[in-house]
Amino acid sequence: QEQVKETLIPLICEQLCKAKIPSISQEAEVPVVGLVKFGASGLGVESLHFLQEHTKIELHTDAIKIHIQHIDSAAKKLDWWYSRCSFPKIKDKGKATVQVKAASIFVAFNVFFTSSKPRLEVSAAEFGIGTLDMRVSSTFASCIYNQILSSLKSEIQTAIEQGLQQAVMSLGPPAQIISPLSLPDAPGGAEES
Repeated sequence: QEQVKETLIPLICEQLCKAKIPSISQEAEVPVVGLVKFGASGLGVESLHFLQEHTKIELHTDAIKIHIQHIDSAAKKLDWWYSRCSFPKIKDKGKATVQVKAASIFVAFNVFFTSSKPRLEVSAAEFGIGTLDMRVSSTFASCIYNQILSSLKSEIQTAIEQGLQQAVMSLGPPAQIISPLSLPDAPGGAEES
C-alpha cells in the first residue's frame, strides 16, 4: 500500500494538473444582461491538496482501486470572454480565478502479469467537484461578470470534470506506469487503507 501511495497517487495528481481541457463556448440567458455568448479557456487545476486519511486503497490480485476525497485545488486563472447578443452590443474579456473544493476521484487499474511482472492499465476513472468557486475581480463591471460566470458555472464544472476524468483515463501505456508491485497472493483478495 505504501508503494501505491508513493507511486500511483502522485502520478494521478500529476496527470490531473497537466490535463489540457478544451475551451468551452456557450450561449445563455443571464438575468439583467440578457442572452450572451460566453467562452472560457485555460480550464483545469493548478495543484491538488488532500490529507492521506482521505485516501482509500484496495489491492486485489487483478486490480487496484484508489479513492481520494476532500480534494482542494490551488486557485487557477482562466481566460473568459462574452458578448451580448442583442442591442446594445456589449463585449469584454478578462481573467477569472477558479478553485476546486471538496472534489473526489476514483481510479481503477487492471493488473496484468507479463514475464511475472505486473503491469497496470486504467480501467475506470471518475472525477467529481463538490464546489467550484469562480471570481472576476479588478474591474468596474466585476459584479456583472461574476453574475455571467455564475450562470454558466455548471457548464464550466462539467467541462473540468470530464477533462480531468479523460486525463486519468489516458494514463499509460501500462508498461510505463509501474513495475513491480507487491500484490496480495490470494486471488480476489483485497486489502484496504
